[in-house]
Amino acid sequence: MKMALLVEDHAAFRQALAYLFKHKTGVGQDAQAASAAEGRWRVGVLDGSIDVAVVDLSLPDGDGVDLVREIREREPRVPVVALSERRGGGARERVLRALEVGADEVLGKDASVEDILEAVRRLAAEGRTTGDDERDHGEARTRRRIGA
Repeated sequence: MKMALLVEDHAAFRQALAYLFKHKTGVGQDAQAASAAEGRWRVGVLDGSIDVAVVDLSLPDGDGVDLVREIREREPRVPVVALSERRGGGARERVLRALEVGADEVLGKDASVEDILEAVRRLAAEGRTTGDDERDHGEARTRRRIGA
């Protein structure tokens, strides 16, 4: 059974995504975190058992980009989907930084639920690709989805 780490500070959104992951993606288990600190703790506790991580880039106690970097350092095989606000607060720069530190895909929070589920489904099944060609392709796909 696949395991997703879901780091999102908005409880209703996090719980809805967790429910949909279980019923629509083949990810049967989830570990939820509402902050960067809790996300770091979960990564440590779940050492080696995470199949995909979904990380909000705007967390109340820290930059989600830093958490993406930490996940990448501790769990290099785990694909990461980052979720970003589309407007204001340096959103475009945050998206580019997330890609630079290793996010496999970045979606705006205004993306359709089906887009988010498809990314989780695909990445949980395929695992992480690390070649430059795949990263370049992912960056182009990300730019189209969030309008960067």
